[in-house]
Amino acid sequence: MTSPQGFVSRAEIARLAEVKRPAVSNWERRHEDYPRPRLVGGEQLFEVEAVLEWLDQRRIASNALLPNERSGATFGQRFRRNLAGPAAQSPQAQPVSTKRPKTNDLWRTLDQLRGAYDILRYRDLVLSLIFLCVRRIEMDGHPFSLATAVIRRR
Repeated sequence: MTSPQGFVSRAEIARLAEVKRPAVSNWERRHEDYPRPRLVGGEQLFEVEAVLEWLDQRRIASNALLPNERSGATFGQRFRRNLAGPAAQSPQAQPVSTKRPKTNDLWRTLDQLRGAYDILRYRDLVLSLIFLCVRRIEMDGHPFSLATAVIRRR
C-alpha cells in the first residue's frame, strides 16, 4: 500500500531504511524522541521529514553497513537514497568494477554483512560462495579441499 505524499508507514520506513520491520517498532518504543505517528485515512503514518531528521542522527553499525556504504553512514542517508528511487541507484550512477574481486576482499565484505541478515540467510550466502569458489577452482584444474579454502582465508 502506498501512503499519501509526505507520509510513510512503519513497513515503508523499514523498507527504505533497509532494516527489518521490528527494528522500527524498537526505535519507536525505546527512543522518546522518535517521531509520533499521525492518523491519516485511518492509518498511523509518519511524516517523512520527521523520520528523516531522526534517522539522520542514527549511525549504522559497522557490521550492518552495505558494501557501498562508508563507516559513519546513517540510516537517514540510506532512507533518502531509497526514497529517491531506482533512478538514483542506476548502474550509470554507480560504476561497476569489471575486475575479479580478491578472495580477501570477498571475506572482508562477508564480515561486514554478518549481522545484517538473519543467521540462516547469512549461512546460505557463505555456503553458496564457498561452492562457487570450489567450482571455479575445479574448472581451472587446480586441486582443492575445504581445508585449503579455510587456510587461504586467514
